[in-house]
Amino acid sequence: EGVEVRVAGHDAIDVVTKMPGEVGGPAVALTVEFTNRSTDPVDLGNVTVDLILPGQVSVNQVTVEPSDPVSGWLGVGERLTGTYVFALPVEERSAVNLTVRYSADAPTVVFSGSLLDG
Repeated sequence: EGVEVRVAGHDAIDVVTKMPGEVGGPAVALTVEFTNRSTDPVDLGNVTVDLILPGQVSVNQVTVEPSDPVSGWLGVGERLTGTYVFALPVEERSAVNLTVRYSADAPTVVFSGSLLDG
């Protein structure tokens, strides 16, 4: 579709949540980068980023710092990064899938692997 998506980095963090239903404690912050290689601006207002464990178990996303999701329009040739934070204990980080979708019309991008350092 002309939009390139990549995981630009990940950090192990601890979060203190403030919103009802959010879970604090060990977490990961994932930086996702979007590059528009198409010939038209792209609306990033509907981006979905999900972290999924084996057995199709979704990980709770939290909205506290450093969470900073992408939004708005991505111009032709432009690059934009967003940070997504998920409450995830260390013992569950060895096999995860990260799914990213920027539009209902675009394919879902799936990244698989470990979020353990070293």
